[in-house]
Amino acid sequence: MLRIPMSDFIRRFFVLSVAATLFATSIRVGNAQEAPAAGVQSSVSILDQLADPVSVDRLKLTDDQRVKIGELKAKRAEALQAAPADKKGEVASDFDKQAAALLTPEQNLTFQTAAAEPKLRFNFRYQKWIDVLEWFAKQSDLSLVLDAPPPATFTYSDDRDYTPAEAIDLLNGVLYSKGYTLVRRNRMLLVIDLKDGIPDNALPRVTLEELEKRGRYEFVSMLFPLDGRDPTAVNDEIKPLLGPHGKSAPLPTTKQILISDTAGIMRSIKAVIESIPKPSSPPPPPKQPPPPPQVLKIYSADKLDLEAATKVLNALIPSAKVIPDPKTVQLNIHATEQDHETAKVVIDQMLAKTLQPTPDQPRLETYPLNKADKTEVMTALQSGLPEAKFSVNERRSQLIAWASPADHEKIKAALDKMIAEGSAATTQRKIQVYHLEKGNPRNLLSVLQDVVPNAQLAADPSSSSIIAVASDADHEQIKATIKELIEANEDLIDPEVRQYPLSNGMPAQLTEAAAAIAPNAKLVPNLKEKRLMVIAKPKDQEKVQELIEKFQSETPVAEKPQLVNYPVTTLQRSRFEAILPTLSSDFTDLKVVATNEPGTLSLWGLPSQHLLIKEILDGLKKNPDEPDNFQLTLIPLQHPAEGSTILSSLQTLFPNAKLTHDSTNGRLMLWSTPEEIAPIQAAVEKLQTTEPELRFYPFPEGVPATLTSALSTFVPKAQVTPDPKGKRLMVIATPEDHKKVQSTIDKVSAADVPPEKGKLVTYPVTTEQKTRFEALLQTLSADFP
Repeated sequence: MLRIPMSDFIRRFFVLSVAATLFATSIRVGNAQEAPAAGVQSSVSILDQLADPVSVDRLKLTDDQRVKIGELKAKRAEALQAAPADKKGEVASDFDKQAAALLTPEQNLTFQTAAAEPKLRFNFRYQKWIDVLEWFAKQSDLSLVLDAPPPATFTYSDDRDYTPAEAIDLLNGVLYSKGYTLVRRNRMLLVIDLKDGIPDNALPRVTLEELEKRGRYEFVSMLFPLDGRDPTAVNDEIKPLLGPHGKSAPLPTTKQILISDTAGIMRSIKAVIESIPKPSSPPPPPKQPPPPPQVLKIYSADKLDLEAATKVLNALIPSAKVIPDPKTVQLNIHATEQDHETAKVVIDQMLAKTLQPTPDQPRLETYPLNKADKTEVMTALQSGLPEAKFSVNERRSQLIAWASPADHEKIKAALDKMIAEGSAATTQRKIQVYHLEKGNPRNLLSVLQDVVPNAQLAADPSSSSIIAVASDADHEQIKATIKELIEANEDLIDPEVRQYPLSNGMPAQLTEAAAAIAPNAKLVPNLKEKRLMVIAKPKDQEKVQELIEKFQSETPVAEKPQLVNYPVTTLQRSRFEAILPTLSSDFTDLKVVATNEPGTLSLWGLPSQHLLIKEILDGLKKNPDEPDNFQLTLIPLQHPAEGSTILSSLQTLFPNAKLTHDSTNGRLMLWSTPEEIAPIQAAVEKLQTTEPELRFYPFPEGVPATLTSALSTFVPKAQVTPDPKGKRLMVIATPEDHKKVQSTIDKVSAADVPPEKGKLVTYPVTTEQKTRFEALLQTLSADFP
């Protein structure tokens, strides 16, 4: 056996109680049983194996297959009853063949694979965990790796056969309650102590196919492909499903998400991810037609001013490349055919006017344009003056026109009219001051300048206002923009400082939850005054306030330990000291205070613990007819809420046994003879009949982020799963636990308790009281900082 040191984990997870159902007369470890070879009849027929609920779940049998298997079992019973003794084997074999024929090829392969796996059977009574784990590792052909085995012993008996995957799931269910878990990695079986988290490199990385072969409570790591879904959005969606030791890390570049948790939770996460709609592929951009080809043409420029002609052509046809050649008196133009047509017309006009000068000779002029109306202006002028040639200089916002003097007059008149009509609407400019209830005016100013470029704007941070000189239309636009930005853009709002009193103290879970729901908020705890200062924007403040109110209303006030002196006889003291090691694992805060008084037992513990201790001490008194071989036995309850009912029934059935209900730890404490233990345990098993049921709790506004963790604390036996869309909560629990769930959800209260001021008080004490108090002072310091 390989032993290597491993890191500790957080002890607290959730408790899966596995009660001892059969009490064996001797300690026996299970033996691996190989499945029968193909063609050899198993001790359990194929038809019976397919009818077993474990096989139904493993093979994922359809409703139709299950109905047909049930019909085959009924027909087989009739056939076996009618068949002679020497023909019963043939009849059973024939029905097995009919049952096997119902399976699909994939189901048949899974069935044969499961049959070939070794089968393990549990029959342990007070067996040390190291022996149990060594036996399981050997039977499963694994190498055990651990630093120290779990404490206490393991008791469990069952006549059912388990595969290694099912067996490790059963063991993990028990080990969770002791703060441990088993992890299979290659051929190693790792025993991990859950105190400081699970090392990432300790978990095996599995695929979707391998996930189905892992136990529900077995920790694994898995890389989920997201098929184009947003990793951050998927991470936010599946976070409420993660267990206490679960981790998730989105990988935006590769569109994947890495998750570590139990295989059962992984299967739920897989279903949630598959339910998230895939993003639709954007339509391909329309195919742009190829630009028209450019060709080089040479134009004779005899009797033209080459420099002037080049300037005119460059201004009118900016996309063309015009190169004058003074030696040959030519213009080399590289342009499209359409631009060549324009160039030819312009050159012909210039040559004609040069040969026969006239007063209406065309000339080149530029006109300023408003950025907003340049396209409309150019279109209107081109339709009204077809002989003129126009172009727009985008960078300078200018209109370039090649036209006759008469056409230039028309162009100027048209532009002046357009400018006059456009300015008429803007001549009535007003000044108005906009006071902001929240937000920084300087942050808003830059946005408004882009929205209303013609308005004159100024910010006044001292009065938290914006001053605007603009037209009526622009003022309407400014009002609408400020309202929309303030409501929708939280970045423009300044953070606020608020103080929240915490009457129940400052637990680490509260600050962690607040940081999770409001990551941009700054949290400053004041442990002395039991206050939390939060610096955040109003929306984050509302989230934190809601979280604190729920936490305060749903968190019970912590108990304060106290010292109680119990009068005891010598027999009571000796019996109590004998069972103290058994009690210490559950009564962690209980301490025995040394005293010189022989008839007194001084104990330091919580009030709820003292109630149980008093009942235990009363039960340790010796009655005149009490046998000398009485012993203490702890019986865990599958449904702790039924403890009082079960106790009442047992006291009627076993009047000589002394029973106490430990409601805190969900168990019965039995003081009886060894002969009564087995019958009482069997009776407890039969009395626990309440089955869990599924209920839905709607949340129209979405499930609060902290509710799942709160329910796992207050109702640890319930299985709580948020709906993928966050609109309801799915809970599997007993009816009694459902009452606790509903009560937890309905509680909404908050207490604003001002911090108490310290004061000096002098207490008269005896020397012995002072000595005892000084012995307890170090323990008290944690609760009285």
